[in-house]
Amino acid sequence: MDLHDMDLAGARRILDLVIINRPEVGRIRLITGRGNHSLGEPTIRPMVNERLNLVATALDWQMIVKAGSVTLRPMGKRPTPKIWFLRFIVFVVPITASMALSFEDLAGSGAREQGFYFGIIAGIILTGLLASYRQRAI
Repeated sequence: MDLHDMDLAGARRILDLVIINRPEVGRIRLITGRGNHSLGEPTIRPMVNERLNLVATALDWQMIVKAGSVTLRPMGKRPTPKIWFLRFIVFVVPITASMALSFEDLAGSGAREQGFYFGIIAGIILTGLLASYRQRAI
């Protein structure tokens, strides 16, 4: 949605409509411009950043700020502890075993044991991170 040719009041109204209709919006890119053509200080970009910083976390949006735009991406639902634990149990053995054996082999003859233990620790950490995957709608 292009906001950079609008006046401040119009851009604020559009932004408020986007915030109110968040469930229906999904992923959206707001083009704010860089403020290079504003008389004096940029106005729209700071207003958009300030307003979105207040509500983005509460509305489960990830803000991706670039030079002339802000992209809002739904964060998705966090897995329940039960789902996280189920994913962890299913994947911990294959991921940890493959990483332990891989790092053992990569470490060479002088550090095989350290490579093996490093692979185990890395496999457990990686499995925990993968188990926390959020399902994004859009």
